[in-house]
Amino acid sequence: MNNKKSILAASLVLVFSALSNNLVLAETNTTSAKKASKPATAHPVNKKTTKHAQVKKTTSKALPASVPLAAFFAGSAAASSIVKDKLERIQSLADKQPNDAQQLATQFSGNPLEGYAQYLWLRPNIANKQFNPAISQYLTQFADTGWAETLRQEWSDALAKQQDWQSLLQAQTQLPTGNARCWVLEAMQQQNFVADTWTTEVTTLWQADTNPSNGCKVVYDRLEASQQLNTAQWQAKLEQLYSQQKTDVISIKLPVLPQELQTETRSTLALIANPSLAPISDLLQQTNRSDAQTQGFVRSLASKIKSNAEAVLPIWQEGKSVFALNPTVVLPFEKQLYRQLAKKQPERAKEWLSKIDPSQQEEATLLPLIQQAWRESDWTSLRTYLDWLPASEQQADIWQYWRGRTFEALGFEKEANDTYRQLATHRSFYAFMAADKLGLEYQLNAQQVTGEQLDKARQSELGKRLQALYEAGLKDVAWKEWHYARNSGKLALTDMPGYAQAALGWGWNTFSALSLSNPAHWNYVDLRFTMPYQQLVKEKTERHAIPSTWAYGIMRRESVYSTDAKSKSGAMGLMQLMPKTAKALEPINNINDVYQPELNVHLGTKLLGQLKREFSDNLVLASAAYNAGGFRVRQWLKQTPDLPSDQWIELIPYKETRDYVKAVMEYMLVFERLSPNMQPTRLSNYLGKEPAKVAVVENKCNPDHDWCL
Repeated sequence: MNNKKSILAASLVLVFSALSNNLVLAETNTTSAKKASKPATAHPVNKKTTKHAQVKKTTSKALPASVPLAAFFAGSAAASSIVKDKLERIQSLADKQPNDAQQLATQFSGNPLEGYAQYLWLRPNIANKQFNPAISQYLTQFADTGWAETLRQEWSDALAKQQDWQSLLQAQTQLPTGNARCWVLEAMQQQNFVADTWTTEVTTLWQADTNPSNGCKVVYDRLEASQQLNTAQWQAKLEQLYSQQKTDVISIKLPVLPQELQTETRSTLALIANPSLAPISDLLQQTNRSDAQTQGFVRSLASKIKSNAEAVLPIWQEGKSVFALNPTVVLPFEKQLYRQLAKKQPERAKEWLSKIDPSQQEEATLLPLIQQAWRESDWTSLRTYLDWLPASEQQADIWQYWRGRTFEALGFEKEANDTYRQLATHRSFYAFMAADKLGLEYQLNAQQVTGEQLDKARQSELGKRLQALYEAGLKDVAWKEWHYARNSGKLALTDMPGYAQAALGWGWNTFSALSLSNPAHWNYVDLRFTMPYQQLVKEKTERHAIPSTWAYGIMRRESVYSTDAKSKSGAMGLMQLMPKTAKALEPINNINDVYQPELNVHLGTKLLGQLKREFSDNLVLASAAYNAGGFRVRQWLKQTPDLPSDQWIELIPYKETRDYVKAVMEYMLVFERLSPNMQPTRLSNYLGKEPAKVAVVENKCNPDHDWCL
C-alpha cells in the first residue's frame, strides 16, 4: 500500500485486461436509441440500498475506436466510470432492445464482470422463450454465482407460468433446489414422467418446509390430495403449523386430512377462533377425555395467553391436573404463561418468573430477575439465577464475569480470582474488566491471515468478481454476491479471512470487517479493526479534544467505515449523524454534504467533544449519550440508584444502548493496542466513579418539543 500507483495498476488489470480488445471499440448504433425503463432487479447497477441517494443514470459514452489500454489507468474514478457506464447501458437496453444489450454484454467476455453483464440483460428477458438457450448456458457457465441462483428460481417460475413443462424437465439438472426443484417435480406430474421416488422426495420436502414457495405449494397440494400421507405425518405437520400459529392454513387443509383427524382439528380450530374462554373451561367438565381433547385443550388455551393471561391461569391450574398432563407439556406451557404474566404485571415479575421451572429457564426469562438483583446488589439471588442458566449460556463472557463478581461480593476470593483469571484470557468488554480485577494484561489473541489463504482468495473466481465489482463502484452488488457465496456453503470457513485481507488491500475496510462476522473469525483483529482516514481523524479529534481511538470505536460501531451508510431512522455517514443533529451542530446548506468524510467526521467528533465535556470526561456516559441522547442519559442517572459502573451499564433501559456502550469501550481499547506509539489505557480508568456521582452539565432541552442532542 506504500506504492499506491503500482497497486492501482495491478488491481485494475483484473477488470480491464480482458476488456482491452473489446471496450475500446466504438459502441454500436444503439447509443441513440431511447432508453428503456429500468427493469426491477435484485442487483441493480445504480440502486444503492445503503446510499443516501440513487446515482443518476447517464447516457453511455461511446468510446473511440482506438483507445490505448493505458488510458484506463489514468485514475480509478475514470476507470470505474467507464465500466459502470457500460453496465448501466446494458441494463437500460435489456427490456426493449435485448439483442443490443446482449451484444454489448459480450464486450465483457472473459472478464470477471462477464457474469454480471450477462445477468443484467438476461433477467428482464427471463420469460422470453427466445432466450431459453442463453439462460441455460448461463446457468452452466456461471453456476456458482448468486446471479445464477436468482435466474434459476425466476426462470422456473416463468416456465411454469407458461406451462412449458418440457423445458423444465430438460433443464432439471440446472434447477436442483428450492422453488425451481418444486416446479420440476410438478412438470414430472404434468408430463406423466413420475419417478418411483417422486412421493418420497416431495414428502421429505413437505415435512421440513415451514415457508413454502409458490412452486412448492403446488406440489404439496398435489401430495396432500393424493391421500398418501399417513396420520403420523399429518400430526407432525399440524403440530408444526400450530406452533407457527397458522390456523388459517390448517383450516384450508381440513378437507384433505385423514378422517380421524378432521373432527378433532375442526373442534380445536373452533376453540381457538372463539374469543371466549368458556368453551375451553367446559372441557374440564367432560368425563370421557380423549387424547385429541387433551391436545385441543392445551393448544386452544395457549392461543389465549397473550391476550388474556390472567384468565388463562386458573383454567390452566385446574386443567393440568384434570387432564393429567405430563411435564413435557406442562413446563413449556407454564414458561410461556409466566413470562406473559410478568409482562402484564411488572410489579410481580420476580414472583412469576421465579415460578418457571429451572429446566426451562434461559437468559431471556432470567434477565428481568438478574436485573433486579443488579439493582438491589442482591448477590445471593444473582448466584441462584446464574446457576439456573443453561450450561451453554453460562459460558458466555457476561455471565462468567458476573459469576466472578458474585463470588467476590460473597467473600469467595479464590473462586472469584480463578473465574476472573480464566475470563481474562479472552478479548471482550467483560474480559477486560476481569483483567483489571487482577492487574493482568489484556489479550487480543490476534490471528493472522496466511499467504496461502490470501493467494487462494485472490486467485478464485469469486475473489476476482468481488474486486472487479468493488473497483467498478458496485459495492452493494459485490456484497450480495459475497453473501450468497458465504450462506450457500460454497466457501469454507478457513478461506474467508483471505477474502477479507484481499478486500483490505483494495481499500474496502467495511468488507474486511463485516465479512469476518462469524465467531470463528473474531480473532482477526487487524482486519476487523482497521483505522482508515487516519489524518482526518487525528486532525478532528485533536481539534475537539477527544481520544482518536474513542472516535474510531464510535465509527466502527456506527457505520463499520461505510461513508454512504444510512440507517432506517435516517442517520448518515461514517459517524451516523441524524440530519437535525448535524444542522444543530453547524449550519449546513446541502444535507447530503454530511456524507462527505471530512464534514461527517468533523461533526461527529465535535458532538463527542461536547458530550465529553457535558458528562465530565466520562466516556461511558458520553458514549451512551451519543447513541440514545444526552437528555435520556440524564434521566437514567436520576432514576438509577448509586451503583458501580458495571452494574449501572447493565441497567441501561435500552438494550441497544447497553450493547453500544460495551462495544464502543471494548473497541476503543482494542484500537489503542493496535496503534503504534500510543500509550494504552485500561477499562478501569473509565469505570472508576459511580455514574450517579458524576457531575453533569444540566440541559433544559425538552425532547417533547425540541431536538435534543
